[in-house]
Amino acid sequence: MSPLRAFHTDPQIKLKYLNRVLAHRAADEIAQGQYWENGRGCAVGCTIHGSNHGAYETELGIPRKLARLQDRIFEGLPLSEAKDFPQAFLNAIPVGADLNQVADKFIFWLLGGDQTGEMIFKHPKALETVAAARELYRRKIAGEDIPLETWIAARDEGWKVRWQLRGEVDAARERARVARRARELNPTAAEAAEAAVAVEAAEAVAAEA
Repeated sequence: MSPLRAFHTDPQIKLKYLNRVLAHRAADEIAQGQYWENGRGCAVGCTIHGSNHGAYETELGIPRKLARLQDRIFEGLPLSEAKDFPQAFLNAIPVGADLNQVADKFIFWLLGGDQTGEMIFKHPKALETVAAARELYRRKIAGEDIPLETWIAARDEGWKVRWQLRGEVDAARERARVARRARELNPTAAEAAEAAVAVEAAEAVAAEA
């Protein structure tokens, strides 16, 4: 199977889908929270008139990973910016470009792989898990074939740490709530000051996690 090339190296394919999303933009038919319904939809929906991310590969020559990435970014933008995102996404892709590593490189960057990534983690457990995931992406980008079970193990470890940290954050916030309530009820300045220290300490733990 030959590798995907953007728009199957055909400028007319790019023009077709670019004109489609521009028409939806002009008609105010680009919406968040739905794929494709009654002539309205999200970035993916207004591009392929459906919800199958795999159609990006067959119709546009764009890896489905990028379709999913476009989907997530679109849903996270303010609506005013989201409406312009489908055309911006297509415009940014040169006809015939090899996009097969773009998603992996983006995730590697996002995880801080080149020291400028946007994700910033403070908790040591989170840093350790992110570093392990980043290393897997580095190896994949370098051409190594990473076994599926390795990815699954990294995913499971990430979820384990996520839920553990969430529990710690929830507990710290509850301690902060109790301490804040105690400060409100304490009749003396000394007791109030002591409770305030407890609030700050508990909230610091929550922020660190």
